[in-house]
Amino acid sequence: MRTLGDYNPFLKALFDSIVEKSSFYSETPLGSILQNPKLLVLVNHSTPLSWIPSVSFLCQQVVQHGGTHRRPRGIADRWFYSNPLTTVLAEYLTQSSKPETFDEIISHFSEAKDTDLVIFPEGANTFFGELSEIQPFRSSKFIEISIRTQAPILLVVHKGSENWSLPLAVPAAWSTHLGAFAPFFAKQIQSGKMLNFPFPVQKIQDFRMSVQIYNPALYESDLSAHPLERKSQLEAEAEQIRAIMQEMLESL
Repeated sequence: MRTLGDYNPFLKALFDSIVEKSSFYSETPLGSILQNPKLLVLVNHSTPLSWIPSVSFLCQQVVQHGGTHRRPRGIADRWFYSNPLTTVLAEYLTQSSKPETFDEIISHFSEAKDTDLVIFPEGANTFFGELSEIQPFRSSKFIEISIRTQAPILLVVHKGSENWSLPLAVPAAWSTHLGAFAPFFAKQIQSGKMLNFPFPVQKIQDFRMSVQIYNPALYESDLSAHPLERKSQLEAEAEQIRAIMQEMLESL
């Protein structure tokens, strides 16, 4: 499995080519945070393509603070494995040749050492809504992963790549054509929301990132055996995390 040291030369060159100036903030020294054998890394999305500078910059910072040997793993939507073009990208970023089930993620991450699981919880919601806001999370099950694998959560927020998006008003009639293969997008367009169209034509002038360690308030023994009650518990804590990330974003 590739380490951050393997990824870093390419990601650093990529970042330097798209960003003029950057800064990094962490109340707790990142080197101390990296003493955890594994972390669940939660990154805000901003624009649909903002994962490119955020992943590139975070990799550099971790390597600079002694994390060269750490192995990153991502979780990608199953859609990315549905066609040859995006499958290559999904396999490169997730280090998995296929989408894993929730139980497989738990099993593999529980046994892992010096491994970080990277998640963008807003998912496709980043295609809609204000770029100055942390959008609702598509799922809160990442908290259960953190609890069951005893992996602290590293909250990561960034600002500066907002010009990588072009707001478009999409005619509601288009939702009819999208409904068959992209129901989520069809629903959002039908409701009149603006589409954040990926448009990375400008170099990022000032990219800022802030990180903060977070330990879930819930313990595994707190989780209800009833699926709906458990979902409610996880969603409540997810909203607390989203509020913290929003405060972090506003402070940048």
